Amino acid sequence: MVFLRTYTLVALLLMLATAAAAQPAANEFPAVQGTRRALIVGISEYSEPSLKLNYAASDAALFREYLLKIEKLQAEDITYLTSNDPSAETYAGALGVYNALDQLLETTQPEDLVYIYFAGHGDVVKKITRYEGYLLAADANASQNYKGTGGVVALQDLNEYVGALTASGAKVVLVLDACHSGFAYKEGAQRNMESLNESFLNTTRYLSCKPDQFSYESGTLGHGYFTYYLVLGLMGAADVDDTNLQYKELGEFLYTNVYNESEEKQTPLVVTQNQREVLKAIDPQEKKASMEIVKKSSSIKDLLASRSSSGSGQTTTGSANDNPIIKAFNDALAAEAYYEGDNSALALYNNAKQTQQLPEKSLKKMQFALLKALSSTAQMLINYYIEGHEKLPGGQVFVRQAQHLDVCLSLMPADAPMRERLVTSKLFLEAYSIIRTKNYSNYPQAKEKLLKALELEPRAAYIHNALGVLYGQENSFDKAHIHYEKAKELIPNWAYPINNLGTNYFDQYQYKKAKYWYEEALAHAPEYHTALQNLGALYKSQGKYQAAEQYYLRSADTSGALQAITLRNLGGLYEDRGNIKKALVYYKRALEQDPKDVDNYYNYSDLLIDEAIDIAQGEALLQEAIAIEPYFSKGHATYADLLRRYPKSEASYTQALELYDFAIANDPFYEWAYAGRGWLYSRQELPDKALASFKAGIAANPEKPRAYYYLAQYYKSALTDFENAEKQYRNAIAKDSFYLPAYKGLVDLYNKNDKQEQSLALLHNLVRIDDEAPDSYNLLGNTYYSQGNNEEAINAYQRSLDVDSTYAKGFANLAYSLLQSKRYKAAVAAYRKAIDYNPYKNNVENFTLLLVTEGRRLKREGDLKAAETSFKEALNLDANYTSATALAEHYYFADRAQEALEVLQHLDVEQLSKTRKTKYYELSTKLAIDLDEVTLATASYNALTRLSPRPDKILGALTQALEGKTQEAKITLTSLSPMYFNEQLLETKYSPTTIQRIKKLNP
Repeated sequence: MVFLRTYTLVALLLMLATAAAAQPAANEFPAVQGTRRALIVGISEYSEPSLKLNYAASDAALFREYLLKIEKLQAEDITYLTSNDPSAETYAGALGVYNALDQLLETTQPEDLVYIYFAGHGDVVKKITRYEGYLLAADANASQNYKGTGGVVALQDLNEYVGALTASGAKVVLVLDACHSGFAYKEGAQRNMESLNESFLNTTRYLSCKPDQFSYESGTLGHGYFTYYLVLGLMGAADVDDTNLQYKELGEFLYTNVYNESEEKQTPLVVTQNQREVLKAIDPQEKKASMEIVKKSSSIKDLLASRSSSGSGQTTTGSANDNPIIKAFNDALAAEAYYEGDNSALALYNNAKQTQQLPEKSLKKMQFALLKALSSTAQMLINYYIEGHEKLPGGQVFVRQAQHLDVCLSLMPADAPMRERLVTSKLFLEAYSIIRTKNYSNYPQAKEKLLKALELEPRAAYIHNALGVLYGQENSFDKAHIHYEKAKELIPNWAYPINNLGTNYFDQYQYKKAKYWYEEALAHAPEYHTALQNLGALYKSQGKYQAAEQYYLRSADTSGALQAITLRNLGGLYEDRGNIKKALVYYKRALEQDPKDVDNYYNYSDLLIDEAIDIAQGEALLQEAIAIEPYFSKGHATYADLLRRYPKSEASYTQALELYDFAIANDPFYEWAYAGRGWLYSRQELPDKALASFKAGIAANPEKPRAYYYLAQYYKSALTDFENAEKQYRNAIAKDSFYLPAYKGLVDLYNKNDKQEQSLALLHNLVRIDDEAPDSYNLLGNTYYSQGNNEEAINAYQRSLDVDSTYAKGFANLAYSLLQSKRYKAAVAAYRKAIDYNPYKNNVENFTLLLVTEGRRLKREGDLKAAETSFKEALNLDANYTSATALAEHYYFADRAQEALEVLQHLDVEQLSKTRKTKYYELSTKLAIDLDEVTLATASYNALTRLSPRPDKILGALTQALEGKTQEAKITLTSLSPMYFNEQLLETKYSPTTIQRIKKLNP
């Protein structure tokens, strides 16, 4: 099976033009008098999953076996780095590759032969007028952010290492099997090869394909075609007529086999000063065996396995690992006790170095192990940021990783190739820790660090992106735009700054431009979760909940599961729709999936407190959020809200004021902190201070609609200054024409002041510009309802549900309108849904009471049929005492005692209060009398007499008559005052049947 290997360069064999003129001896590649050494790097598994390769590591392993089995290198002279084993000595991160190159420089002697083999990703980026080439180490990012970051080996650096090695008198064989999987396009392939050619002009170059081609790999072979046939050719299969392999012969062999076997006619290239120069002497037996493999009659793996080697693999530390110092050092690394304390890895290393208790080689290994442990997690965090992940860890994590790099720098020489990159990374991590926590008071420091990082590397796109984030949080949108554009210019395909351009416009309420850039980000990265989440937030802010949910769920589809941020956003979406039950489920699931998501803590706690569901739990969540991110102004302001609304003592107000002031000082762009403080002053009856606080929020945030909305709410609710309230609501709408809270506040203001026509004009205009927002129709329904126009209200509420069938707020309002229109069955059906969505606000007993009250009104008006329907639906909604007795009484007065008795059976008498039990047994007695149920009548009346000090004596007499005690019954009735037998009074208390029984006993 053949696969596209998206390599832009596969197996580039570069040999410096200092090869000896004398004919080499058999199996020497080329002739060498010194030690033969090798650095082999093979990376298939990258820390960024999108960079995963199929056979790069297998190709490196194949070349290593060739050197061991055929060229007879000693195992201890081969450094083998791979991403499959993340141990300190063998992990193929950038620091590991550079460290191995440094070791080569230190150990290589004149006349030595050095092999440098790399199989993995390669890439190029444009630098003004030319391109720079990179080899991607295992910890590279997938967004071409190579300037100023770790994770890559610059070809320029590699060329300098090669130059230094050859200058020392050594010979170098450089084999680069570099691919470009994430960015495989023809121009990229061409530029990458051009970059390598420019860097190694004094070498012989073996290229896997032409500049306008791709390279391929074979599932059947388990290797790339080029690497596979390169090894066979070097073993002798390329030699034509003698035992001296020439460059020309190897090149023709590669061309013939790779071109013919690859489906796309991959054409390898050989560029050297002298094509006829002898590359190496060939062992006839190896030549014969390799040619058999070409004929597919044997396996290259079996061939190499059958050959003896100079060593069986990597050398081990052996007894060195048993050294107590090294063991303690390794234990400290495993426990992540890197540099704090006397028993930390750093302290153990420094002590061993100062006391010279270990050989230099062991000290070098310890040094690198510590460097690797400290730098790798920092690089992973930077990659995480670069990829634009929705959920970054807290600011303290960035601080800790910056500290790691600080220790790394103390362990590195001043001229180390990676040093400047680590300095840049350290500055970024320190700056972003401030940005991440929104610690506004330290923003100047963050800005200084990022600008300093740009001085070190002006073309570091990820630094420009971070500066854009900082300026955006400061509301300096023009400056933010400049840096996002610069990042996009440096890496045109990087989705993160493109997405951030959208957010920059979103924060300015320019929805069309924001949408354009979010979709542009998706065009470059179709599964980019952040852009999908942002599009969901954009539609949610306009009240287009269905469109928002589609984007949130689309984000989930790309990952195969609902991530914590998706769960949190869905929770907010359903909360806005009024489906509180489902919102709580999503918030809880998000919290379980990511216990460090402070934004979810705030959303969850707000809901628990606002709906009075569980205030204690809401407070606990707030405290946890503040502990996680102590500088988030939202946390302090939200906790101040809790103290203001539910003060535990007079000191609560003082504490709340301190928290509001802290939030404002830390982040002057957080509008609610000013508003919350204003409401605190209002509660303390300090209206001047309250008004000043609201206005200060506007002064700090003159372009944000929320600041004006908060002031409008204060004017309306606290000062009853409707004129100024209207003005501020309209100011909010002027800043954001889709800002629904301002519309709601203004409509409520108009409706309460009998200005419904102004509400209707406002809302019809809103519907015209946004007909996908159910809130708009809901507000229309509220306006019609306040006019008493139930039919139009019903139509509007129904329209809100037609737009979004999950819009929970519409069901409750629709139910009330249907109730007013005497559509009781439909009203109950709508209210059932409202209860299901929000049982905390939509109280079943309250609506049941409304139905009963409505039934009694209708009964008084003589509309008995409508009254019965209302009573029935009340019982259907909630079979409680109120609904059951109301319908039972209705049936009783209609001489439908049997039906009434069946209704009463819905009740659990033992759960009723004494007063209600009294009424229950009184009604039960009446029904039993009408039905001639002697036993029930006797039991019910006896229960009634036990509960009531003055039971109905008429019912007692009727029960006696039913028991056959007619004379006693008559005596009882004659003892009563004649007023008890007033016709009108009897009709209000007893059914027609009961009245007839009374008259019969007391004519």
